[in-house]
Amino acid sequence: METIHLLENISNTADGVFAVDVDQRIVHWNAGAEKILGYSAKDMLGRFCYEVMQGAVEPFMEDGSSGNGYSSSGGFGDICRLGCPVIDCAKAGYPTPGRNAKVKAKDGTVRWLSVAHTYVKSNNQHLAAVVHIFRDATEGMEAKRILERISREISTYGNLDAVQEPEVHHDEELTERERQVVTMLAQGEGTRGIAKKLMISNATARNHIQNILVKLNVHTRLEAVAYVLRNRVIDHVVDSGIESGVECE
Repeated sequence: METIHLLENISNTADGVFAVDVDQRIVHWNAGAEKILGYSAKDMLGRFCYEVMQGAVEPFMEDGSSGNGYSSSGGFGDICRLGCPVIDCAKAGYPTPGRNAKVKAKDGTVRWLSVAHTYVKSNNQHLAAVVHIFRDATEGMEAKRILERISREISTYGNLDAVQEPEVHHDEELTERERQVVTMLAQGEGTRGIAKKLMISNATARNHIQNILVKLNVHTRLEAVAYVLRNRVIDHVVDSGIESGVECE
């Protein structure tokens, strides 16, 4: 009952809000969500999010925000799927960066959403619900897409031979520095925060992150964090108190 009351308070906004339980079943859907996507609470409550939320989500960029739709190995990921990394991070108590998503509304139109995530714990401190808060960002994102496409076309004009597919590695072991970096990602740090704590340049921090994505064969930072948490890759360094006075690279 307390969880329901808290969700109702969070939903007192014009933004869209929906929540799922640990099984990814939709347990809350507010009026803002209905206004933006057209689906009523009756349409959505009790259903699995990955069965009814159709669309794609952008990968995260170096500052922890959503980017231009391109990751180290390609493009978008499913906005909802079984085994969602947002759920995995919430279960582990780690923050999840916001992102942009492209979703199909009830009337068949495509809407761009700016999505933020949070979670609610029960009285016994177990995960009770993961909350998604979103607003319609269609107009701004469509303009951004056009500008980015023009920019890419200009930058690659006359240099098409230089475009190469990245080599993909599987199950490569992370270096100690990469373990430190992915641990900081799990703690919610972006590129600048990682660079500052490790006393390295932003470019070096970005390179470490890209190497991690390639080694783990994942598309986004969130998927990398979910992978290392699920496979206990960073258990021994999460609470080790990484020092900022490390050797510069």
